[in-house]
Order: sequence, then C-alpha cells, then structure tokens
Amino acid sequence: GGTSYLQKDQQQYLKNNGYQVQLNNLTALRTFDGNKVWSLFGKEDIPYDIDRNQDSFPSLEEMTTKAITTLSKNGNGFFLMVEGSKVDWAAHANDPIGMVTDFLAFDKACKVALDFAKKDGHTAVLILPDHGNSGISIGVNRLPGYSKLTKDQLFGHLINYERTSVGLAALIKAADHSQVKDLVRQYAHLNLSDKQLELIDQSNDYDKSPITVEQRKKGPALSSLLAEIMTDSTGFGFTTHGHTGEEVFMAAYHPQHAIPTGVRFNVEINDYLCQWLKIGHKLPELTSTYFAKHSEVFKGMSYTSDTTVPSGHPVLTVKHNGNTLKVTDDSNVVNLNGKDIQLNTVVVYVDKNQTYYLPEKLAKWLN
Repeated sequence: GGTSYLQKDQQQYLKNNGYQVQLNNLTALRTFDGNKVWSLFGKEDIPYDIDRNQDSFPSLEEMTTKAITTLSKNGNGFFLMVEGSKVDWAAHANDPIGMVTDFLAFDKACKVALDFAKKDGHTAVLILPDHGNSGISIGVNRLPGYSKLTKDQLFGHLINYERTSVGLAALIKAADHSQVKDLVRQYAHLNLSDKQLELIDQSNDYDKSPITVEQRKKGPALSSLLAEIMTDSTGFGFTTHGHTGEEVFMAAYHPQHAIPTGVRFNVEINDYLCQWLKIGHKLPELTSTYFAKHSEVFKGMSYTSDTTVPSGHPVLTVKHNGNTLKVTDDSNVVNLNGKDIQLNTVVVYVDKNQTYYLPEKLAKWLN
C-alpha cells in the first residue's frame, strides 16, 4: 500500500535502477516476469482482506507468491519480510473481524513461504509478531456465565460479519442516510436500535448525519463506533486500544531443524537470523560502519542541519577542504559537489538526539 508516498523523483530513481514501477496495476503485477519490481496499491494502504476488491487489490498470499517467485531467481539467495500489518490496525481499532480475517490472510501467506522452503531445501522461515496489541479476550464481563456459552453464542455473530468496521463505515458514508440500517443488516447481520442509529448520527466524521456538526456531542469516528457495536454482539473483550506487554508466539521452519525454541528475547531472534545469513556476530561492526553518528564521522569539519525542509526529511550539509556533501534523511542518495551518489544503505535521522546515522566512509570523500 501507499501510492501517494512514492514521489515522481523517487519513481524515476527506481526506473533508472532497473525497477518496473507499478501503481494500482494488478494486471501488471500478475504478468510481471522480470527481476526488479516496485508495486504499490491504494493511496495509503490496501483494504482489509475482507473489504478488499479482488479485482483491484492483491491478497497478501498473492504478493508473497510473486515476491518469492521473483527473488528466488537470484542464485545467491534472498531475504524477504512479509508483514500482515493490518492485524495491528484492527487490534488498535478493537475490531475482532478485522483481526481474525487479516490473520487468516496472513496464514495463507505463511503457507506460501513454508511450501517454498520445504521444496527448496535451503530456506528458513520465521513467523512472529513484533508485539501484543489490544488485550483481546474470549469472554467478557458483559456476558455473565460466558464460560458456559456455546461456540455459536460466542462466535455466531462474528462469522457472519462481511465487512470490518472500516469497510462498513465506508459503505455507510457512500450511501443515503435512509440506508444505514439496511447496510448494517446486510453486511453485519445486526438490527440497529434507534439509540444506536442516533449514536451513528453523532459520529464526528459522518457527513450525511441529519444532526449538524455544531449540535453533535463529539462522538467517536464512525468506524470506531461501528467497531463497538459489532464487538458488543460477540463474546470478545478488549483491555486497551494500545499495545500490550505479553509474550508473543513464535513459529519456525528450518531445513535441518535448527529452529529457536522456548522463551526468547527479541535480540536472540536477531542473533538467529545473523547466524542463518552467515554474518555471525558481525552486526555490531556492520552497524558502526554503516550507521555511525554524524558527529563522529565529521568530527573537526563544518556542518549544519536543516530540519525545516518542506519534504519533512532533514538535510545535513558538510563542508570541508572545498567540498560540499549534502545528506538527506531516509534516503540512500547523497550529493557530493553537485553529483548524486548512491549508497548501499539508508541514512537515518533521529529527532530525539538530532543525530544522523550514516556510513563512516563519507568522511573520506571530503578529504
């Protein structure tokens, strides 16, 4: 997702470096048979899997298949990260149908990776979340005796939902106000009460509400309200709209069964990947080489940092021995005396300590 984030100059950069750039072009992705492709869909994100128009947006399973097919042409091997990212968004929204259906979509992508790995014989697969989110539970105080409820009582409404709260909100916003109850009945199989309809009309982003903005009681966004209504009809509960601190699951496949097991710290997972990629314990050394602090790299030189640039990406300008180097945050292209030079890594700027992290070798270019 994110066609709006890829600017014209970035598109040209990709094309100059041999990439085929595809924007909202599912046919192009499906027929692509080259080695380098940058394919994006949706202005900011791809819809939740249950909301997705299959003729316009690829599934995570399909994107994973295309990525593996393309990358596996390289005889040196490849590293691929696939994220079922909107499970997180649904959790923040306390939307159980979004969580469940996008998790199932992620599960299909996992199967693609595992099937390839088992056939290939030289590929490891590691599956894990980066953190917990929302504190979801099966069973909640509003359902007395929930431990004795049947599966239909706990999950019956959930499995009938045909849209996430975000997807249903989009349908309601596009329709006439008179259709609200019918749309909720059609896609969520719920009968809205008059009180619930009034709450919808109080939503702060519902333009077709008969209640003027000035008269509304500053209700939540429509999708947030729908998530509450839909969740209240299930056996699910949530503790927060934020991240949670519980241990997360981990699953792994390795052709020689050398998998990490038990309780692991996140840094141990990094160590495991480094061993598998045969870079051993070199990560600290590589980090200091490619992501050194600019204050250390350009010590004794004259430099200024501009954090007010319109792009939002701060620029570091270094002058030394008649040379001028311009370094931009979040880019792998630097400019030396008016000439663009491509790096193998990306420059990172951290606003908390006003520091750029960049390759040590840049200092040599100025001497």
